[in-house]
Amino acid sequence: MKVQKQKPILVPDEILLDYLTPEELRAFAESKTGIFSITVYAEKPGEKRKRKPMLHLSELGKANCCEPGSGCC
Repeated sequence: MKVQKQKPILVPDEILLDYLTPEELRAFAESKTGIFSITVYAEKPGEKRKRKPMLHLSELGKANCCEPGSGCC
């Protein structure tokens, strides 16, 4: 398994106080603990994944692409 991305999620104290007491919030802040969003990659042991060949954007054709600013992606 490999962590590909890791990003801290910053939750404002006003929201955390809906779930924590002021003492718990202070302890949380001092603990260096955090809430993170991560993306991981893993493969099952013994299985070889067959990769699809990569295509250049110009090979995709307009029917498969979104127009810039269309909001479809």
